[in-house]
Amino acid sequence: MAIMLTMTTHGTSLPDEERRCVEHDVILPAEPIRDPAVPSGTGVAPLLFARSRLHFVGNLIGTALQEKLALHVWALAVQVWYAHLLVAATREPVDRIVRCADEAVREGLELKRPIWGDGYDQRFCFEGETARQWIAYIERHNAAIGLAPKPWSFIETPDF
Repeated sequence: MAIMLTMTTHGTSLPDEERRCVEHDVILPAEPIRDPAVPSGTGVAPLLFARSRLHFVGNLIGTALQEKLALHVWALAVQVWYAHLLVAATREPVDRIVRCADEAVREGLELKRPIWGDGYDQRFCFEGETARQWIAYIERHNAAIGLAPKPWSFIETPDF
């Protein structure tokens, strides 16, 4: 029915205990969790989105997913160091979805570095009730930073 992805920006990570945030309905902290695989002092700073650019970054992601992969985006939240995304079930491989989002943001922000870290959390939904819960969860992230629950026009409301 749906696929939910949580992607952290390059240089940050989502430890295993934090991956349960969805089940516990916890909004992740505003400050990034540094990726332990990137040692301090390497000169590689974590990629953090400016708060003033979150809506713009979300628009880049959603527009690319819709136009390039023909995905139906049911929910999206972009934060300083991570993004939650819920799309209708698709035959597109998950890594292609992540790569499409990466390329769109990199091109749109004119960056010459990876956007997302190496790992991402993926979940598959098989029931309408679970999809509704995940949509509400993602929308609360937008509200927490002062955005509308569905701040982009490409977000679709599923009919189930």
